[in-house]
Amino acid sequence: MLAAGIQPTHIDTHHHANLLGDFNEIYLKLADEYHLPVRNNFHNQEPTRKTTDGFVYKMEPVLQSEKSLKQLFETPDTVEIMCHPAFLDQFLLASSSYTYPRTEELELLTDPATKELFSTQEEIELAVSAK
Repeated sequence: MLAAGIQPTHIDTHHHANLLGDFNEIYLKLADEYHLPVRNNFHNQEPTRKTTDGFVYKMEPVLQSEKSLKQLFETPDTVEIMCHPAFLDQFLLASSSYTYPRTEELELLTDPATKELFSTQEEIELAVSAK
């Protein structure tokens, strides 16, 4: 990536491959070497690198109400909520096993009630990780 002139902003892995075998050690070594933040999907391990304090695999439960969203931040200060919203096309249908839930996530994220929920929370910052 660097040789191609692309400057990474963070490190994460597809399908949480960093948790398989010894790969996590390499993953964290690269993060340290290049001073990059990493996705905190370490399953209750204390993160030692620049990362969020928490990580949520499913966004639907925490976006149900203002109460559930506030509960998410009771312990951690920062949380990444992973999601994969998308419109389905032939490429996605043919190349991914995670298809229809993407449309549900897109509907939830574009729902006016969700927009209102986010707008009432000063501590929320939306970020996009492009693949």
